[in-house]
Amino acid sequence: RSVLEFLLINHPLDCPICDQASECDLQDQTMIFGSDRSRFFFKKRGVEDKYCGPFIKTIMTRCIHCTRCVRFANEICGIDNLGTTGRGNKTEINFYYPNVFNSEFSGNLIDLCPVGALTSKPFTFKARSWELKKKEGVDVLDGIGSNIKVDIFNNEVVRILPKTNFNINKEWISNKTRFFFDSLKYQRIKYPLLKDENNKFQKISWFNALNIINQKLITTDSSNIKSIIGDLVDLESLFLLKKNLNKLGISNISYEKFLNNKNLKINSDLTSNFLFQNTLKSIDESDLCLIINSDIRQEGSILNIHLINRLKKGNFKIAYLGNKIDFTYPVDNLGLNLDVLIKIITGKHSFCKNIKKAKKPIIIFGENIINQKNAYFLISKLKNLSFLNNNINFFNSKNSFINFLEINFLNNKLNLKNSKVSYLYNT
Repeated sequence: RSVLEFLLINHPLDCPICDQASECDLQDQTMIFGSDRSRFFFKKRGVEDKYCGPFIKTIMTRCIHCTRCVRFANEICGIDNLGTTGRGNKTEINFYYPNVFNSEFSGNLIDLCPVGALTSKPFTFKARSWELKKKEGVDVLDGIGSNIKVDIFNNEVVRILPKTNFNINKEWISNKTRFFFDSLKYQRIKYPLLKDENNKFQKISWFNALNIINQKLITTDSSNIKSIIGDLVDLESLFLLKKNLNKLGISNISYEKFLNNKNLKINSDLTSNFLFQNTLKSIDESDLCLIINSDIRQEGSILNIHLINRLKKGNFKIAYLGNKIDFTYPVDNLGLNLDVLIKIITGKHSFCKNIKKAKKPIIIFGENIINQKNAYFLISKLKNLSFLNNNINFFNSKNSFINFLEINFLNNKLNLKNSKVSYLYNT
């Protein structure tokens, strides 16, 4: 009770207007163990609010200096710019360099803060926690599949939170996962549109739209129909699409991201050619990781967290082959081009000694390597090295591309200028 009394000395009575109310640790503890009156008769201090980016709202007078945000920034995000300044009653959580907090995991500070000092800007004054319907789901914006909880208010998604799963995303989700739901409401096509004679889009009914599509597909020669598949298509929809296209004899199909790619030659008969073979938990047991042409900090933020945690335990080395990237932790940069990979395969590179010494090496190559000439041939040769023990992983940032290969869609280079009908699915 005495400790709570000290914590509440400078804490404002903002519960009725605070977004953290009903989810506030300090509020719960005070209700159970706190006193119903205060012995503090002096003026409460005021603290200037800080800028933590476009997603985090700060009201620093509510801060109780637990320093959870400081530890998270230092230990998980790898950012040492956040800390405490001042002493005693003048202590503040502050930035050593003003307004610099760039992290793909900054949104997790909202969950970590036990009071209303750090709250979500998009969720400000939207709803109370008891008014929300909660659904469990899986993130589809990258190849990790983070477990999430979706909060719904008045049939609209208003917030996305992480669901704890220590085998995958642990207790964290990236900002991309947390805040992407705005796109579900704004700038969204909610009904079919058809161009009129004046080249302007007009709203039509679903019945008319489906009839027009059906007539176009039936009356047009299949060789003049091109189909392009986007990033966010589920496996069931892809299967039905393939079934319908096969019935119409349409074979001009391409994945949006690799629309004009001449080098995309993947043997989709073997899932080892396009799946992440190791579990994320197996990274904790490995002692060496080679990353080839993948910006995992942006493409797979959760995978990056697993690498950071393993690196802190010691006896772990990370090497990178590709364009220069800020990993926020020490990495051996092997170079920019695939000539280095050829030397590694042939045993002529100094890094080969590290791979041979490693008991459980892991190699991760990203989807960008597909754009490189002869890249997949080199990867297949890399798989033949017996001491790697099949620990070679293809990391793809989009689930849709994995689904595309799972049902054996063949990617074709399409010339859209010559097509009479272009069928775009979620692009």
